[in-house]
Order: sequence, then C-alpha cells, then structure tokens
Amino acid sequence: MAATRSGIPPELRRKISPGLYTMVVQHSVFLRLFGVGLSALLLYGPVAGIPDHNGFRYLLGPWVCPSLVAAYRTFFPFRPYRGTPFLDRTHDIDREDPVVMRLVEIYRSNEAKCYLWGQALRLSGILFAIMGILALLVRDSLNWSFPYSLERSLASPISRYWFWMGWIGGCLGSFITLMTDYITWGLMTWGRQEAAIGAGKDVKR
Repeated sequence: MAATRSGIPPELRRKISPGLYTMVVQHSVFLRLFGVGLSALLLYGPVAGIPDHNGFRYLLGPWVCPSLVAAYRTFFPFRPYRGTPFLDRTHDIDREDPVVMRLVEIYRSNEAKCYLWGQALRLSGILFAIMGILALLVRDSLNWSFPYSLERSLASPISRYWFWMGWIGGCLGSFITLMTDYITWGLMTWGRQEAAIGAGKDVKR
C-alpha cells in the first residue's frame, strides 16, 4: 500500500469522503489559521461602533471555548462519511469494510482523546496570548460586567448580545481549528496503520 505525500494511499481515499482528503492535503493550514483568527476576532468584540472589551471573555474565553469543543468530541467522536458536503448527499461508510472501520476505531480511541485535549490546550495557550495582548492594549476600557451592563445594552442592540456572540464565535473558531487537527491526525494515523498492516502481510508471504 503505497503512501502519498499526504500519508494517505489512493486506495484509502476512495473509502471516505473526498472532502476529508482535500481538507488534509490542501486546506489544513488555512483552516487552522482561519479558526484561530475567527476565535480571536469574535472574542475581542465589535471593531466598529460601541466597543465591548469584556475582561471575562478575553481571559476566560481562550480556555473555555476550546475545552467545550474537546469535551463534545470526547463524548461524540468524529465518524467519517462518504459523499461531499454541500454538493451531494453524504452517507455512512461501509460498515462491512474492516479497513474503514479501523478508522472509526482510531477516532474512538483514548489516543485520539489525548491528542484532541493536547491540541485544545495548545490552542488555548495561543488564544490566551493573543487576547492577553489585546487586553493590555485596551486595558483602560476593559469592563467586567456579566453578561453586560444595562447602560450598554440600551445603547446598542449589538452590544446587548455581543457578550454571548463572542463566546459562540470563540467556540466556532475553536471548532474549525480543532476539527482540522483532529481529522487530519486520524487520517494520517490511519494511513500509517494500514501501511504497517500491509507491510506485515507482505512479510508473512
């Protein structure tokens, strides 16, 4: 089973959605950076109009948002699929195929959970550094209201909901980054595992 530059042999790619493979090979770096940028931007708050420099969101958001995503995937591991999202219908993998079912088991494994939480901690550190710098830059206008002050909410409909919008956006960006890492790791691990199984079969022959 010959591995490609992505670590996923062509015969394995045909067993899963081509979209998963495309994300690993072509867009993983972009998706990671986009997720981090989206998290930081929405945790920061509105860049136009009435500012909402909330200290709780700045200092707790980087730790809470990635942890929520990691906890979700810990209890509900990713399940690979076939088909291309947004272009055609997706459907379940072939449950009779032991090769693809080994990928399912990889995402359910304790190793996958440890990797996911390790990446969540790493992402939290990156976001905390970014938000810490931003908090220092706007320290004179930081507020510690929870969830928002009445005066601020009456002044602007956007500010009324921004406290929660920021948390939701932080979770969304964290989801994009962590899912990219998580799916990529699983596929790469799968490729190496199947290559090792193939090599073992060749040796026995």
